[in-house]
Amino acid sequence: MSATDTTPASPLKIKFAAKQVKESSEPSGFSIRIFCPSCEVKNECCISTVFEKVSCHQCDKSFRVPAETPHFHLFNSTFETDYFEIFKAQSKASQYEGAVVSYDKLHFHEQQNSSIRSTVKKYMDLPHVNYLIPEELIETDHCYSIFRSSPTLMMNIYLQKRGSVQAQKAASILSNIAFIASKLAEHDIYDSFIPSDVILSKSTGQVFLGDYGLRGELVQIMDQHANLFIETLAPETASRRPHSEASAVYSLGIIAILFLTGKFPFAEVDPQFISRERSNYLKNFDYETLPEFLPRLLSMEVHERPNLSECAQLFGDLATAGDK
Repeated sequence: MSATDTTPASPLKIKFAAKQVKESSEPSGFSIRIFCPSCEVKNECCISTVFEKVSCHQCDKSFRVPAETPHFHLFNSTFETDYFEIFKAQSKASQYEGAVVSYDKLHFHEQQNSSIRSTVKKYMDLPHVNYLIPEELIETDHCYSIFRSSPTLMMNIYLQKRGSVQAQKAASILSNIAFIASKLAEHDIYDSFIPSDVILSKSTGQVFLGDYGLRGELVQIMDQHANLFIETLAPETASRRPHSEASAVYSLGIIAILFLTGKFPFAEVDPQFISRERSNYLKNFDYETLPEFLPRLLSMEVHERPNLSECAQLFGDLATAGDK
């Protein structure tokens, strides 16, 4: 299904310089028809600025309309925070379709430019193990935009549409995530997982990991690591203690619960109360619904957690057990 459908008199392709993307507020009266990324209902919208948000008349979800910058064709926004946003996109340089992750420059200092470039370059040189490496870094007055390929479907969109993932499928996805992350750990790369990191190919069923690691390092440059996505962080990371492979394993356990239940298990955002909430969750763990090995991943004792390779095996065994 096409993401857009435009009338001849009101073309969708809107050309603005990169700086104007953020600043333009002149009314232009563009009328477009665009499919809602959540419910896929076609909406007829009238917009006056680029990247303007509209609400779907069917499901009331808000989303941004497509636009064009000097470097990318940007389509629907698929994930948004105060610090960065992910768009479906096409690179004008390569003509490849994928995703653009744009980090707002408001959260970086000018002297951090070299650190940002060297960090992105490190990930560009990573070997491919179903990890979606960054392919382009574009700097404008307002943001750093990183282009990567994107095989079809991000898990945050899947969860918005489906609510949760069937247990055997979830176990298979989680096994693949853990395996990819274990290979990244060989390069001392480990991060906290968020749903948009996990990307599926509808055509092949393959699982990919993107942004994981790179996002974490960029967020550390912002000095925001313990403030973003706190519901996915290990307790030691939320308390600004060292983040390790064991911390990534804890985060994997949280994402596993999200996939299986459709909701995050934790809501506490105050670091001084996080440990108490996590301990209480383990005391009342739902063994009837969730895998019995998950408390090992969520252990409050860092040294008691399995490593990522062991997690891949645990989830893999769970996935194959469903075939018997």
